[in-house]
Amino acid sequence: MISLVFGEVTPEQNHVLHHIAKQAIAAGHDPLRSLILHTDQQLLASRIVARFGPADIEWLTVDGLHIAIDKSEGSVSPQVAAGYEPHVTHTMQKILKPGDTLIDVGANIGVHVARAAQLVGALGRIIAVEPNTENCRLLLLTTEKKRFPQCHAHTKRTFGYWRLGLVRNSYRF
Repeated sequence: MISLVFGEVTPEQNHVLHHIAKQAIAAGHDPLRSLILHTDQQLLASRIVARFGPADIEWLTVDGLHIAIDKSEGSVSPQVAAGYEPHVTHTMQKILKPGDTLIDVGANIGVHVARAAQLVGALGRIIAVEPNTENCRLLLLTTEKKRFPQCHAHTKRTFGYWRLGLVRNSYRF
């Protein structure tokens, strides 16, 4: 299964992948989906993209915000459950004022986007840039639930560099 998804892997990578699969099985998650989500083009390039469905979504409350996470994803979701980057939240609370604009490059699943939207209010603007479409889908679910019309998500990435001025491929939510 591992070679089908990832191609040739080193013995060390194989060991890590088997460990991820064993953890997924122990937690009752789909091991193939967990492998793809855990590596997510970071640990190893995958030939397959894993998309979540309604059964994969869990809602967590983080500092009063309801955040959509993918239960099988093992990188950011556990961090969100443990209290995601409190130092960033603290800094945003000190700096952002109603009517401000924030650009979050690498917005991930939208924890900071949702917090910033609360802080800047209806007169502010949040621009979220996230190339991972699954993370962007979670971001959209989170901001849709809280009804943050001042948020805009961009998923376009060209040659590994962000194009912030892009209007095409943007979503208003």
